[in-house]
Amino acid sequence: MSLQTSFGQETKTRTLTAVGRGEIKAAPDLVVLNLDISAKNMDFNKAIEELNKKAAALEKQIVAAGFKKEDLKTTSYTVNKNYEYQNGRSIDSGFIANHSYTLEFPNEQSKIVNVVKSISKGVDVTYNFGFTLSDAKNKELKAELLKRAVKVATDEATVLAAASGVKLKQINEINYGLSEVVPFAMANARMAKMSAEGDFAGFDAKDISLSEKVTITWEITQ
Repeated sequence: MSLQTSFGQETKTRTLTAVGRGEIKAAPDLVVLNLDISAKNMDFNKAIEELNKKAAALEKQIVAAGFKKEDLKTTSYTVNKNYEYQNGRSIDSGFIANHSYTLEFPNEQSKIVNVVKSISKGVDVTYNFGFTLSDAKNKELKAELLKRAVKVATDEATVLAAASGVKLKQINEINYGLSEVVPFAMANARMAKMSAEGDFAGFDAKDISLSEKVTITWEITQ
C-alpha cells in the first residue's frame, strides 16, 4: 500500500494505493488422461500396421468404458528409426511407431475406475492422469478471486486512510490480471498397465491453488 501525492498543472491530486490478493483452493473438476501406444518392427509398413491394430483395440476399450470414439483425441503420431545399444554400439533395430492420445472427462471416480479397468484388459498402453479445472469452473473461480482481492484491497485502504486521517473518494485506477494458477494436480505421476483383476478405487486428487492480485488507487481528501 502507498500514499502518494501527484501534481498537475492546475490541480493537486492526492492518492492512496492498496494491493489486494484473493486466494482459493479448489478441487479439480476435469480429468486429463494421456495414453501412449507403440509398435516396433524391422519393416516400416509393418510397424505402422501393428500400431494401427493397437489403436483400433484401444478405441474399442475406450468405448467399452462408456466413452465415444470421438472423445479420444490424437496429440501425436510418429514413426522413427529404432536403435538399440549393445556393447557400446548402435544397432539398427528397424522402426518404432508411437501414437499418443488424450481423453478428457468430468472428475468422477466411477468414470476413472471404469476407464482404468477397461484399458488394463487389452492392448499394452502406458498412461498417466492429470487433474485440472474446466473452462467454466476456472471462469467461476476467477470472478470469486477478483471479488476477494478487491475486498482485501478496499479493507486495507480503509484502515490506512483512517490511520492517516484522510478519506477515500472515488477510485482513480484499477489494475489486475497477474493471476497465478497451478494448472494440474498429478496423480501417481505415471502408471503402467495394471492387472485386469487389480483392486483400483480411483484417486484423491490434490486441490488446485489459484490467486489473483488487484491494485486499486483512490483519490483522497482530508
